[in-house]
Amino acid sequence: MPFRLEPHEHPGRGLKRLYGQEAGAAIAECRAADAALAPRVHEVRKHLKKMRAILKLLREEIGHREFKSENFRLGDAGRQLSPVRDAEVRLATFEKQREAIAELRGDFPRVRRRLAREARAQSVGAGPVLEGVVAVLQTAHRHAGAWKVAGFTTGDFSSALQSSYKTARDAYRAARREMTVERQHDLRKRLKDFCSQLEMARPLHPDGFEKEIGAAKILADLLGQHLDLAVLREALIQARWKAETALERDSLLGLLAAGQLALEEKVLTECDPFFREGPKAFRDRLSLLVHPRK
Repeated sequence: MPFRLEPHEHPGRGLKRLYGQEAGAAIAECRAADAALAPRVHEVRKHLKKMRAILKLLREEIGHREFKSENFRLGDAGRQLSPVRDAEVRLATFEKQREAIAELRGDFPRVRRRLAREARAQSVGAGPVLEGVVAVLQTAHRHAGAWKVAGFTTGDFSSALQSSYKTARDAYRAARREMTVERQHDLRKRLKDFCSQLEMARPLHPDGFEKEIGAAKILADLLGQHLDLAVLREALIQARWKAETALERDSLLGLLAAGQLALEEKVLTECDPFFREGPKAFRDRLSLLVHPRK
């Protein structure tokens, strides 16, 4: 089903429905044993992020204690899947780099063997981790059944979106001052939250936020590419890699550094116009429909 409110659906009840929808979809992915592991883990993490984006919209309505507890539980579930995701990302990013530059095709065999071996090792222990995530999702779905969300209006949605935009804008300004991996990661998370929230709110706005959603997705994708290079580079500089890949590491690290620099410049160029407005001006321009919903 689409990740958005239904036309004329009450915003609070609609968000509660979407929360359950994402939990169910994530559980199905965890248990799809006949499918490849890496895409399943990727989809589960996406569903977890959408659930957390919903929680942030409903923070005031469900209470800070409930929000903090549920947000931590879902975040911890995502972190348990990170080693599998990172190992697959390192291998996939490496292959993309080789394919992007024809003269390097077939090079760095030791690095590739090491990456493939680590990806396989992570996949071996993924089964119990996924079952643990299922338990978290089932608990989250059950807890959401008790939420009282009748008071969450389109006006509250508008205020929550304004707050989300401000959080993303603050993360961008911090990253612009110092483009560390941690700050880029935070900016990407804030952008993805904001994009998911806009997607849910599409029926509340005449043009469906198409321009804003498209721009946010482009920015998050650029940041994702930059962070993928950082994940691979971090692995290559770790001590356990030195003996096995010493002859290949220097040239590959140089290639990764050049790619990161190019992407960093592109990220800053693309982010500037997106975050030019202040939060209040942004909310005024979006002008959510604030008439009551049944």
